[in-house]
This record gives sequence, structure tokens and C-alpha cells, in this order.
Amino acid sequence: MQKKQWQTALKNLPLGQQHYFAQVGSTNDIAAKLLDADAPHLSLVLADEQVKGRGRNGRSWTTTGGAALAFSVILLPKDDLGVPTGYKALSWELGLMFCQRQFHPPGI
Repeated sequence: MQKKQWQTALKNLPLGQQHYFAQVGSTNDIAAKLLDADAPHLSLVLADEQVKGRGRNGRSWTTTGGAALAFSVILLPKDDLGVPTGYKALSWELGLMFCQRQFHPPGI
């Protein structure tokens, strides 16, 4: 998708900053730099093409232009008192949420 298409598709979402690139090495690398520069919660890095993406356990992947979504989201979760929480718990919570939705659909 082109930048204008992304902007239109995302315009009503409560996102932080949005950064679009035609091609990147890794969206995570850019997100890490933005985080170091105090990017706000829910900032988004989008790329039409990613040539040096990295996944879990050091796995690599690439996306060709127009073939997939390549993005990273900066999450700065806070507890009920507004205190930043640990990120290890967040990954477990997201995994659990995915499994619950995948194997126990609502209404069953």
C-alpha cells in the first residue's frame, strides 16, 4: 500500500506517531530508535517492503512490496496507577489472548 492509503485506513485509530517507509531493513530497528527518542505509546512504523526483518529466535524474513504487512508498534503499557509495567508479562498476555480467541471462540 502507498502512504496515502495507509493514512486513510488508519485515520480513525488512536495511534501515536505514524511513520511510513517504502523500504526498510527492519521496522523493529526503526521503532527502537524512535523509542530512544521518546516516541509515544502506540506509535506505528509501517513499511511496504522489509528486507532484513527479524523474528523470534533469530529467524529472518523479508516482505516484498505489496505482498504483506510489515509493521512494528511501540507499546508502553501502564498499570491502573499509570506506572509502566514489565514487557515480559505483556508477551505472555498477548499469547494467551491469541490462544483463547483461536481455540475458544466467543459464544461457545
